[in-house]
This record gives sequence, structure tokens and C-alpha cells, in this order.
Amino acid sequence: GEPDKSCGHIETESSTFGDSKAVATCISVNSEERSEKTVPIYCGGRPIPECVTQTSTLSDCTEKGIRYVDETNDFILEIQEGAIPEGERLTVDVGVALFGPFQFPEGLRPVSPVFWVCVRDNGRKFQFSKPVTVTIPHFLDLDNEEEIKFLGLTFLKANHNKNTAGLYEFQPLTEGKMDFNTLRTHGTLKTSHFCSLCLAAKFIPSSTQFCITSVLPRCPSPVGKNVGGCFFVTFLNLKTCLENVDSLINKRYREGYKTQRVPFRFNTDTQDPALEMNFSQPKHGRIGWKGRDTVFHSEVDFFVKDDISEGELQCLQSDEFYPPRFEVFFASLKENATLGDGQITFSGATSGIKFNLDLDLPDFTSPPVTHPAAETEVVSQIELKLLVIDDLQDVRSKLMEVETKWRDIGLELGLRDPQLETIHQANHHDVTSCFTAMLRQWLNRAYNTSQYGEPTQRRLSEAVCHRAGGKNPALADEILY
Repeated sequence: GEPDKSCGHIETESSTFGDSKAVATCISVNSEERSEKTVPIYCGGRPIPECVTQTSTLSDCTEKGIRYVDETNDFILEIQEGAIPEGERLTVDVGVALFGPFQFPEGLRPVSPVFWVCVRDNGRKFQFSKPVTVTIPHFLDLDNEEEIKFLGLTFLKANHNKNTAGLYEFQPLTEGKMDFNTLRTHGTLKTSHFCSLCLAAKFIPSSTQFCITSVLPRCPSPVGKNVGGCFFVTFLNLKTCLENVDSLINKRYREGYKTQRVPFRFNTDTQDPALEMNFSQPKHGRIGWKGRDTVFHSEVDFFVKDDISEGELQCLQSDEFYPPRFEVFFASLKENATLGDGQITFSGATSGIKFNLDLDLPDFTSPPVTHPAAETEVVSQIELKLLVIDDLQDVRSKLMEVETKWRDIGLELGLRDPQLETIHQANHHDVTSCFTAMLRQWLNRAYNTSQYGEPTQRRLSEAVCHRAGGKNPALADEILY
């Protein structure tokens, strides 16, 4: 199981990690004769995990040092001159794993691939006499160095002894000098020894990262002045509302996944709805989406209260990578409607970025909430639709698909509305929200009036099934619900 000590250095010509072995060409110290041998690649006394791919071997590393650049993965390894004692020859293996049986510390999430950097020197645990520099890219697309600093980026190092669950445990690397503030896209580590490394960031609870951007400040809807609003809710690391919350974050996270309760309110008098929430810092400002793929039309006013006792800053968030992204439709939101203490619950799915959003609403029936221009009482319910957007580049085409689907279903049912022409002239976001609001009102008629009774429900179900390929009645039931 030990590396062949007769080899002065090893030049890997080809490798396969199905059995944690590498086919290597060994050059004997006492002979120029080449011989083919199969030797295990070891890292810290253990084979490199099978998930590590795209391996490279740096042979003949001497006191002169070496600079290795992996352009594919944007990884840099620099061994400066004098870091290896004179007369020593080392072999360094470099591999990358995008996923694997890895376990990360509570409160930290990986934001880079895992890089395996292993020194093979006849089984010894080698330490460099001068710092070695490792530069690893991270996934985060951030605008400024302050946010990178606030995220608390850190290097993680794997324990190569698998635990009972068959996982490689990563822990923060305490030794070495780390630099995250000078580079926006990389973390740099100077250390005397290394093996498996990746970058990680603090796992900030979503309650401190709300950014709600209004896509549709004023959407006309069929009845009165009811508002069909469309909002994008995005988890962002916004420094304006994240100062001095480290202790709160750590305390809340140790308590496990909880439910977040916050007071909030939507005021439709102004062009931009206002969101009011509780956080630990008294702040007030306008914030919005900060990404490159900006598709939003306007921002919202974000109010932060000083009194944290009014709500709990706890939440349930998925383990998925940064950043989870939502599109939420608020339909039938009445003018001047004020929501009291509501409960927003986020729950993660087993795969992909999917979330459920549930809202416990206050009782609007006492006293009745009515609109002056409406003859009937305003419904005391806000309906929500959660739509996951995986690729912002494809937002407009997806919205077009949604708009077409709802429009075709409405036409199949023989439903008409005087605002159709207006809607056709609106942009994609307007169209989507208006048709969603109208379809819900048509659904209410189907359930609550004799004009649209059971036959209409059946036709709607058939139409939805048809749109879903005719094989998904569960989807039809979900939309009907």
C-alpha cells in the first residue's frame, strides 16, 4: 500500500480513480530503465477520493519552486523558490471535484469546487519551509470587496478519515494567511502544508437577506382597482441591512431550522409598494437587485424597525447553493390593504431550488374591507403563486410561455374580458400578472356562481390536462385548488 520507494519521481501519464489507482511511469533512482508500475496515489496517507477528477501531476518539484495554473478551473498553485529543501524532489498531485461525499461545517456552505492538492514524498507528511500560495476561485458574483469581507469567506480542509456516514468532513483551516479582500473572484491562502481545500461562506439566514423588487408597480385588473402585483424575492447579502448581526445569526442558526415571523405591509397608494419588516438595525433605504441580468422595472422602499422583539429572525432555508431565487405573484391585493403579523415559511426540496411559501393572513372580515368603487365586499384572501426561475437569461421567454398558457386556457373556456386589448399592449410581466389575476377571478366564478358551474370546472380541468400533455391530472387539480 505504500508508494514505491525505488522511484525518484513519478510522472503520471494516465489515471483512473475507479479503484483509486493511477497508472504511472516510475524512473528508478539507480537506473535509467523505465518500467510500468501501478501505484496508489496517496494524500495524507489515504487514497484520493474517487470523485476527484481532472487530475494533474507536477513532477520534479525542487528547491527552484514551480507555478502551476489550471486555466480550466481558474486555480493557481505557487511554490516559491526555497520552499523545498535543497536536494529534495517532490511530486504534487492536483485534482478537482465539483461534488462528492463531503460534509461541511454547520453555518458554512461551499462556494467553490473542492481542490485536492497532495504532496507525495514517500509517505512523509511534508511541510514547506516557506509559505506556498494557493488561489481558488469562488462562485459568488459580488459587486464589491466589502460584501466579500462580510461574507466571512474561509478555506476548508478535509479530514481524510471518513466518518461512519462515509463522508469526508471539512473543517475551517486555521493555519496560514488567508486573503479575500484584494480579489473579487478568488481567495488566496499562504500555508506550509495543504491537501483538500475549498472556499466556503457564512450561511446567512434568509431573514436578514430579503430583497423584494416590484416588477409591476400598478397592474390593471378586471374588477375595481384591485392590484395584481408581481414581486421578485431574492436572497442577497445586502450590507445595508446586515451590519452587526453575526451574533444573532450564530445564535439563531444553532437553534436549527425554525419559522420566521415578521410584520409586513404593502401600500398600493404609491407607485412602488412598501415592505415593512423587523431587523436588528434601524435602517431605511432603497435597495434592489444587484445582479448583471437585471430584468426588473423598479425598486421598493425597505423599512427596518429598531425593535426586534416584534418578530423572530428565524427561518427555514434550503441547503442549495447561493443564491436561491423566487418569483412570487400577489393577486387580488386590495388598495390600502394592511397585513398584520403574517407567517412566511420557506422549506427546501430534495433537489433543485424549490420553495414553498405559505402566508397566514389576518382576518379582514371585521370590519369588512371594501373598495369604494366596488359593489361587493373585497375578498379577504391573498393568493400566492410561486414560480422558480433557474436562469435569469431565460426569464422573458418563460414569462411568455406562462402568458400564452393562461391566455389559451381562457380562450378555450370561451372567457372574454374588455381589458384583453389593453393587456395585449402591455409588456410580458404585465400580461403574465393580469392573466393570472383574471384566471383566478374566472375560477372564483366557476366555483361560486350558477353561470359557471361544474361543467366549466370540468372543461378547465380538461384544458389544463391538455396543456400538461394529457397525462398529469394532478397538475390540473393543483391549479384548480
